[in-house]
Amino acid sequence: MTEKEYFEKFTSIQPFRIGNSNDKKYDVKNADGNRFLLRTFDAARYSRKKQELEMLRKATALDIPVINPVEFGAFDNYGGYILFDWIEGANLSHALSKLPLIVQYYFGIRCGELLRKMHTIPAPDGTAEDLHAHYKSKVDSIIKKSHEYGIALKNIDMCLSLFTQNELLLKDRPQSFLHGDVNSNNILRTDDGIVFIDFESFRFGDPWEDLIDLSKQMGLNSLFYTGQIHGYFGGEPPQPFWQLQAFYALINAASVVFWHYDNPNRFNETLSSYEYLVEYLKKSPVPPWYRKWDNNIPMRLALEYNSKEIPYLNTIESSTSWRITKPLRAFKAGMRRCGIKISE
Repeated sequence: MTEKEYFEKFTSIQPFRIGNSNDKKYDVKNADGNRFLLRTFDAARYSRKKQELEMLRKATALDIPVINPVEFGAFDNYGGYILFDWIEGANLSHALSKLPLIVQYYFGIRCGELLRKMHTIPAPDGTAEDLHAHYKSKVDSIIKKSHEYGIALKNIDMCLSLFTQNELLLKDRPQSFLHGDVNSNNILRTDDGIVFIDFESFRFGDPWEDLIDLSKQMGLNSLFYTGQIHGYFGGEPPQPFWQLQAFYALINAASVVFWHYDNPNRFNETLSSYEYLVEYLKKSPVPPWYRKWDNNIPMRLALEYNSKEIPYLNTIESSTSWRITKPLRAFKAGMRRCGIKISE
């Protein structure tokens, strides 16, 4: 079947461009009025797309809410395609700022719990990397590029120092299926909760790497990401997590600077993020956006919230584990003591 012949099965085809993917994306409808997301790709990416499909099906089998593929195939004259069910929902990055802080926190908790479940999907045989060798190569490449490009990255020696400090941890880390780009832009908020989308950057590696998002380093949506960490670990993370996060975050931030070398605006933006990261890592591996929230988040937010009612809480409570319902009940109790009405 050619691409043209496949497209003829749809009565409505609307191309759109969102994100940095090389895929072509279309909002399509069939004769029955059913709506889908269609992504087409070149032949060189066929094997990887097939593996993406396999990983999505494994996630679905674990009841992890991910974008649902309904068709996959190759064109006679051009690459291939994946057809997904259309998801009615809002991009979480747009929705978060409009939600009460406590709801942002519990959305983060739910995201962390689901990520932990996703990371139970093991890396297929033959895909696991030697993380020690992989990151030693990345450190060497960053230092080399700083000289080649003439970019004096601030405290670049910190990359090598953090690698040395984490050598033993890197050798013992498990490896699993990773989304590869977990951030609020790749999560949809629906009537039923959240759904992970855009697995374009999926890979296999240390599960803790999936908790990196450069926007966190600037403190954006900090309560959502704090909840994500609490949901993932069922509370406070172990200290080795912050040690490795410091290393992963710094290496990623430095790499992104060079990636945007030819784009002045993005270059300056990523360089600022890198320098901000360096400054706080001099003081602590625990980022300031996390440190600013104390351990009694629900009660603290109860005192700060001034509305008459909080939507979504009961939905979130019913979809999370027992670890979360206890602090949620404490939050509701705090709200009542503040004279704020909470629906049951």
